[in-house]
Amino acid sequence: MSNGHRTPHLPQEESDLLLQIHQGIGSDIQIRFEELVALRRAELLTLEQHRELLGLTDKIEEHDARRLELLAELSRLRGIPCKTLMEEMDLRSAAHD
Repeated sequence: MSNGHRTPHLPQEESDLLLQIHQGIGSDIQIRFEELVALRRAELLTLEQHRELLGLTDKIEEHDARRLELLAELSRLRGIPCKTLMEEMDLRSAAHD
């Protein structure tokens, strides 16, 4: 029996890409990154913490680059510009300190 409502069904490839696009960096990494940025702004960052901040920055940049690759692939599958896809998904470019 149908009530007239249809659940949209995405092709598996698009669904997989969307899952990967929406996967975050991890709250532990994000929280530690923000803690280290706050210490840097307060000029209290030790040399060891500075190295840790650089490492986390690299991880976040790699994650963001991979996410952009996935968005580009999804926009190709849908036949629309990546910017349009990002606007439709209400995504913005990541900005990190």
